[in-house]
Amino acid sequence: TVPVITLNGSATVTHEASTPYLDAGAGWTDTVDGQGSLNGAGTVNVAAVGSYQLTFDYTDAAGNAAARVIRTVNVVDTTVPVITLTGDQEVKHQVWQAYLDDGATGIDSVDGDLTSSILLVNPVDLNQPGRYVLTYDLTDASGNAAQQISRMVEVYNSAPNDILLSGAILDENQPAGTWAGEFSTNDPDDPGGVKDYLYTLVEGNGSTDNANFVLELNGTLRSATTFDFESRNAFQIRVR
Repeated sequence: TVPVITLNGSATVTHEASTPYLDAGAGWTDTVDGQGSLNGAGTVNVAAVGSYQLTFDYTDAAGNAAARVIRTVNVVDTTVPVITLTGDQEVKHQVWQAYLDDGATGIDSVDGDLTSSILLVNPVDLNQPGRYVLTYDLTDASGNAAQQISRMVEVYNSAPNDILLSGAILDENQPAGTWAGEFSTNDPDDPGGVKDYLYTLVEGNGSTDNANFVLELNGTLRSATTFDFESRNAFQIRVR
């Protein structure tokens, strides 16, 4: 009479990858030899998704072999990868300057380092001040999507901090429309001075003589009348 092998647990087991696998084993009974326990032959690789088989065999003292019993272990990956931001979640960035994002890292329990697979959506417009949200997405080889993370980038534009006037001297008795100087500015966002700036005469303290001049939008200052040194030799204007 052949002995009988009975599995402990199910014949088919689903197991999460990257977690230790401990098999429940099996037991045997024999009409003469009694009973005992068995460990399966085979290997379950928890680091790789796939289907693995453990086989259970037993032969009694009289040479009678039991019918082989097989357990199938399906190693699956249902654990989502994790994205971690590098750097700050909120960033202030100067307008017109190149933006280099600090990026993020991606780790998966099975696939390992997936940083290079992160998908970044970067809508930052360096020419337009505003608040922009960068998003980072990642999916592992088993199709598990990580929780999306984001970074807020605020592109800011600082005001010019100085207005300069070249010339500022006008000979008397010149006709209206005579060149009187050229305005320029210092702007912390534009150290090279390559951007365009608009200049206007405005009312307020120091604007008593605005009517005597014409200021073109590009910063060119011209006379609006003929000046006489003997009657008056200094004028004040207010410029934005």
